[in-house]
Amino acid sequence: MGNVDGSLSAEANGIWAKYADTNDINAVDAYFSGEVMVTGDDFGLVKLFRFPSLKREGDLGGGGDHAIFQWRYIPKGTDNEEDLDEDLGHDTGYLDSNSEESDSEMSDVAELDSDIEKEKEMDYVRDVYKEDLNQLKRKQKEKNNTGEKRKLPPNEGIILQFIHGYRGYDCRNNLFYTQTGEIIYHVAAAGIVYNKESNRQRFYLEHTDDILCLCIHPQKDIAATGQVGRDPTIHIWDATTMKTLAMLKGQHQRGVCAVDFSGDGKRLASVGLDDNHCIVVWDWRHGEKLATTRGHKDKIFVIKWNPNLSDRLVTVGVKHLKFWTQAGGGFNSKRGTFGNVGKPDTMMCVTFGKTAEMTYSGGAIGNIYIWNEFQLIKTFRAHEGPCIAMHSLDKGFVTGGKDGAVALWDENFERCLKTYPVKAGTMSPNSRGCLTQDCPPIRSVVLGHGHILVGTKNGEILEVDKSGPVTICVQGHMESEIWGLGTHPSKNICASVSDDATLRLWDLDEHRMLNLRQLKAGARCCDFSPRGRLLQSASKMVCSFTVVDSGTLKDITTFHHRKEEISDVKFSPETGRYLAVASHDNYVDIYNVMNSKRVGTCKGSSSYITHTDWDNQGRLLMLNSGAKEQLFFEAPRGKRHALRNREIESLNWASWTCVLGHTCTGIWPAKSDVTDINAACLSHDKNTLATGDDFGFVKLFEWPANGKNAKFKKYVGHSAHVTNVRWTFDDRKLVSTGGADTSLMVWSHQMPATERIFTATVMTRIQTQKRKVRHLRYDSDVQREKDMDYGSKTYSSNPLRETAGVKPHLQQVEEDERPSVSRGAALPPRVKKREVDTGNRRRPNKVQFLDLSYIHGYRGFDCRNNLHYLNDGADIVYHAAGAGIVQNLEKGGKVASGLGHTKRIFLAEFRPDSDNQFVTVGVKHVKFWTVAGSHLLGKRGILNTSGENTKDNQMQTMLSLAFGANNVTFTGSMSGDVFVWKDHFLARVISRAHDDAVFTLYTTLKDGLIVSGGKDRSVLDGDFSVPPDPFFLLN
Repeated sequence: MGNVDGSLSAEANGIWAKYADTNDINAVDAYFSGEVMVTGDDFGLVKLFRFPSLKREGDLGGGGDHAIFQWRYIPKGTDNEEDLDEDLGHDTGYLDSNSEESDSEMSDVAELDSDIEKEKEMDYVRDVYKEDLNQLKRKQKEKNNTGEKRKLPPNEGIILQFIHGYRGYDCRNNLFYTQTGEIIYHVAAAGIVYNKESNRQRFYLEHTDDILCLCIHPQKDIAATGQVGRDPTIHIWDATTMKTLAMLKGQHQRGVCAVDFSGDGKRLASVGLDDNHCIVVWDWRHGEKLATTRGHKDKIFVIKWNPNLSDRLVTVGVKHLKFWTQAGGGFNSKRGTFGNVGKPDTMMCVTFGKTAEMTYSGGAIGNIYIWNEFQLIKTFRAHEGPCIAMHSLDKGFVTGGKDGAVALWDENFERCLKTYPVKAGTMSPNSRGCLTQDCPPIRSVVLGHGHILVGTKNGEILEVDKSGPVTICVQGHMESEIWGLGTHPSKNICASVSDDATLRLWDLDEHRMLNLRQLKAGARCCDFSPRGRLLQSASKMVCSFTVVDSGTLKDITTFHHRKEEISDVKFSPETGRYLAVASHDNYVDIYNVMNSKRVGTCKGSSSYITHTDWDNQGRLLMLNSGAKEQLFFEAPRGKRHALRNREIESLNWASWTCVLGHTCTGIWPAKSDVTDINAACLSHDKNTLATGDDFGFVKLFEWPANGKNAKFKKYVGHSAHVTNVRWTFDDRKLVSTGGADTSLMVWSHQMPATERIFTATVMTRIQTQKRKVRHLRYDSDVQREKDMDYGSKTYSSNPLRETAGVKPHLQQVEEDERPSVSRGAALPPRVKKREVDTGNRRRPNKVQFLDLSYIHGYRGFDCRNNLHYLNDGADIVYHAAGAGIVQNLEKGGKVASGLGHTKRIFLAEFRPDSDNQFVTVGVKHVKFWTVAGSHLLGKRGILNTSGENTKDNQMQTMLSLAFGANNVTFTGSMSGDVFVWKDHFLARVISRAHDDAVFTLYTTLKDGLIVSGGKDRSVLDGDFSVPPDPFFLLN
């Protein structure tokens, strides 16, 4: 060894990182014969560099710990790797370096496949994360709180019915069978359980952004999903009830790209999207982190627990395969050793064999790698292209690759038993659609219930029968944004176009794709003719549009007059004689469909055109532009007209998809940009306006939405910006597209009931108005309780009770008032002196403490439902003053202290059949809560207008609470009504159960009975299993 003349010499230029201080490197030494140099720095790292290192930032972890490390130098070309492994030892806590640049073993890795390279570089960073929206909304509301009355939301609502799509283009191993044979997967921000027999879906919609990974519990009844986010969350949820079981957050950044349950199902491992792809192990039921470590600099694709060893994990990714052993709150790791058996490769998938030491992985060049412990023992070619998916079976393995082939292997991976090519010729006649292309890249494979379940990069979920036929279960658009959407004028059919260069027809009743047409380039808009025979789609890059037959999707005519992107197209109403085509050239061209000629051009816009609409007579066009303009032109020549707001409202429009105008100013949030709302669509009955925005929300507004900040109903499911919304011809369904999340969602329109049936009594309009007035004014007792100020009653802050000094039981008793001379403790007197006779013959006792033996009183004047039986009626529990009291009816009482609520909530109770669900009621609110690990999830009660006797109901102040079977909840209101809730939706209202406020409710789940008491001094009893009005007056 030799010394370098200082760390600042020319030979040591390369050891200095960019922007490094001169005191960052503390020591340097060189090994001249080996041409290497070693440094020690302030960051706890020991680094090797070539010597001399003349160029800054050369190629290639102390101080306060008062420790000395001895390192062994391994020259390049050393081939005794086994001796090295023995010297280091597998159980010595040796940790591989996380600096991939210094690892010469990976220098021979083959060039990455184009799909893998694209996925590696994919960025999930958001300008604004959805988790920030609530905080931003509150701040904006505080700034713009003008006190103006806002327009109410519509009485109608929508419910998610079906989602077309599957997240396959950048995810893998995210498709499984449940216990019951249903299919579980994800797309956008929705977890989906699909029943292939009934062709129905159930949804988990608690995520706020793109779901990137999914795994299933060993019992196949619980799923875990990870999402994108600044502080991303992992949700664990029940695959049957779709309820949240736990939420995990606070350990990852940007997103969670991989999750996996341990073999016993008690722990969950996750990988983040931060720079180091950190690995975290969780006790998911309690929401606690058990261990964490840095994973790898390059992206990790899969993390997998060893089912035979509860502390062993393996991760694979770009230029990476590592074996991990959990050690307390951290990990020990060992990189897979290739030796002379094979060359290093990017690993795409991994699984385990029947024994603990056997591991199998699939590589980017299509090879299968077989590992014993961390040593590679065999490799062979399995696919033409990357082997992306792998699943272990009881007696074999199944793999899937980019070549579109699914291969079934024996239990030792020695022989391929059968190969299933995914092609149009192998499709089953029962398929719900058609393949986008032959041999699509496979992203997920799993075997169960006698079939092989396959997920493709093109957004398709396939089921392969062992005999060969392939059935399409679900499919959606491929990777690219969806913008174009149109609904058929007389059928439940819609068309969509996307940047994936496809035009697709969808059956909204059967939930299947009807037809597919490959386009020359991506498209952004489409529309049906009024009679549904013609369908028009506009190309994005070619700047042309084509009219096709809606049945066969064959070309009829093509036009190409503009240089910029086509942004919107609309057929004129009635006969569909004219076609308006808007472009980013700031023009709208009008074409005669009959003779295929352009007959007019609308000029005058100062920016690109975003939306177009026709009036009912086909004589007037309304345009919106990127400069916030609302313009009007006469058709077909394109002469511009100026209309007043009164004239615009008086016109009958064939459609309203514009987002600007006097009648829709209320849909725009404060300080929003003109691009924040992408689409709008007015229902055919002219009652409800649906919008789609950049925050992934579908919103419903009552029409017209005049004024500022109109109230709305908001629906989640999309993770990207909602690019388009359209009502079907009969307004029974709403269709929305999710832009970059590649999903097409079908919503069922929940219209209000046409008649209201009064079950308790027939109420006149005057009685209804009186009850509304009483509801607004509050009952006198409720108003008194609502306005009660408990803060002013606190002794320490009440000026009427201000006192000075120390409480008696806290005072120190002074035995002698004479000053003490000695520094030591005073000695007790040798002779006890008699006290001076004061005339009081009673000897005073100095009280040191008091023991509370009994409390007379019960807090009933401002509380309710606070008295219960315990121990089969032997005890009662209640409270008074600041104490909770448990009293035995025969022997007396005992006292215990307890904490109360900090918020003004009148009542909070757990469901009797659940340990993690409870309900709170109070001033104009009912909220349903779930304890999910260390987090609390709340859903407000939704006044569903489709239930019995629920039309025109408003949220009332709720005073009492009780529970029924099958997740039914009863709440008693201030007006005397009893509200019946199913989950968090209002099912029906029992009108006028009492003539005044309902103060208490009690139910018996076994007998199905309910008892209520109100301010009208009546007690009602009934059977809540008998609709519609169970109550009768107790004698």
